[in-house]
Amino acid sequence: MDVLQNRILTIMRDHAGETNRIGRESLRQELSDWLGREVGDREMRLAIEELRTNDAEGCMIASALRGGYYMAESRDGLDKFLNSEHNRAMSILIRNSIQRKRAGLKPTQIQPRLFDVPARREDEW
Repeated sequence: MDVLQNRILTIMRDHAGETNRIGRESLRQELSDWLGREVGDREMRLAIEELRTNDAEGCMIASALRGGYYMAESRDGLDKFLNSEHNRAMSILIRNSIQRKRAGLKPTQIQPRLFDVPARREDEW
């Protein structure tokens, strides 16, 4: 884990629960101030995605539709966020498929990347 990711986790620990979310720009500014250099929005979002997929604590980072990031307070809270993300992704894929069909375009070959991620033990929650 790099310095940026470590700092993101430190900040996110103070933002547990959706009602305590931190706005994207506020998070980016706090990271920039702490690191003493400008942290770009894309750099920050990539670091968050890396944490979500590769770090046991970082996988609890969620985002609110109303904007901002927060740490899910429980597996149920994370499950609610992930179900919302899944539904949003499926809606986009369905719309994409319909648009392609109506425009006479070939369907895409969707081949999701599967990650070999070990499940968390019950005592890790």
